[in-house]
Amino acid sequence: MTDEELKNKTVETALNIMEAGNIPTEEQLRMVAEDEATKEACLQIQAATTVVRRSQEHIDVEARLQQFNSHRSTKKRITLIGRWVAVAAVIGALILLFLPDHVSEKKILSKADNDDTYTVFSVDDPQPQITLTNSDGDAVSMPEEEVISRIITHAVSFKADSTILNVEPMERLTMNVPNGKSLLVELPDGSKAHLHPGSSLKFPVKFLGNTREVELKGEAYFVVAKDTDHPFIVFANNMQVSVLGTEFNIAAYHGDVPTVTLINGSVRVSAKTAKNEMILKPGQQATLNAQSSAFNVRTVSTEKYTNWRDGYFYYDNMPVKDILLAIGRNYNIDVVCESPALLTERMRFVATRGSDLNDILSRLNDIGKIRAMKVEGKIIVR
Repeated sequence: MTDEELKNKTVETALNIMEAGNIPTEEQLRMVAEDEATKEACLQIQAATTVVRRSQEHIDVEARLQQFNSHRSTKKRITLIGRWVAVAAVIGALILLFLPDHVSEKKILSKADNDDTYTVFSVDDPQPQITLTNSDGDAVSMPEEEVISRIITHAVSFKADSTILNVEPMERLTMNVPNGKSLLVELPDGSKAHLHPGSSLKFPVKFLGNTREVELKGEAYFVVAKDTDHPFIVFANNMQVSVLGTEFNIAAYHGDVPTVTLINGSVRVSAKTAKNEMILKPGQQATLNAQSSAFNVRTVSTEKYTNWRDGYFYYDNMPVKDILLAIGRNYNIDVVCESPALLTERMRFVATRGSDLNDILSRLNDIGKIRAMKVEGKIIVR
C-alpha cells in the first residue's frame, strides 16, 4: 500500500469513527489512543469543523473548506472534506470526551491549572443539605426531594426527619438552600418563594403588625398572596421591594449587583441608604447601583425567570458566564474556563434543571461555541 493510499485509509477510518455519532467502541477508542496517525486525523477533523462552525454563517462552506485544504488536490480529498462538514453536528468534542481517562483527563487538567484559567463557580460544601434554623441557631435538615408546603402556619413547632424544632410565636426562622438544591417554600400567609440554589430566606413564624417582612440572600421567585392592608416587603442586600400581591424575581447573591424583575402586578423598589424609589411595570428589571444607590431600569424578557420557576434553564442571547454559573450552582460543581474570552460569548440555552449533568454538557457542546466536559469532579470549559 502506497503512502498516499495509507493516508486516505487513515482519514477514512477517522471519518468512520467520527460519523458514528454514538459512543465509540472499545476497539475504536484503543485505535485512537494507540495509533498516532488516526488520532491526528481525528483532531484535524475536529479543528476543521470548528473553523467552519465559527465562520460559516455568511460563507460558502464548500469553498471555505476547499481553501482551507488547498494543498489537497484530489477529488477524493475534497469529497472527504465535504463529509467532515456533514458530521460536524455530531463529532462535538469526541476526542476529548471519549479518549481513555489516562489520555484525556491528564491533558485537560494540566491546562486547567494554569494561570490563564477563570473559575466561574467554586463549591463551598460538597455534601449540602437544606436546613431550617431558629433564632438560637438550632437547625433541622429538611426532607430531600420534596416540596415543603406551608412549613409554618400558626404552630410553634415544626417536625422534619423526626426532629422537633422548637420556636416561639414571635420568632423568625431561616430556610437555608445550599448550592445543588432548590426549594419551594409556602409562607405563613400563603405566599410562595421559589428559592434558587445558594439562597436563604428569613421569615417569621407568623406575620404580625402592618407589614409582612422577609429577608433574602441569594435569589428567589416570589408569588405574593394579595393583602392590601399588609404590604409584603423583601429586604435583599441594600434593596427593599414592597408589594401588595404580585409575582417577581429578586437576585441578590453576595458580591453581585442586586436586581428585581417584575413578572406581573407592580412593585416599589428602594435603597436603604438613599431616598430613592420607583415603581416597576411588568417586564421591567431594576438593578441597584452600589455606588450611587440609584436604580437602572430596563425592559427584559421574563421567560428566563418563569421557566426557572417551572424547572428549566432558559437563557436567550445570554453570556456564557451566566449560563455556566447557573449550572455550577444548580449541580454544586466547580466550573473552570480555560479561555476566559469565551465567557462573553452569547448563546441560547434551554434545558431541564433536573437533567443528568452529562446531558446538560452535551446540550452545551451541541451549540458549538464552547466545549464543556466533566473531569475529576469539575466542569472544564474550553
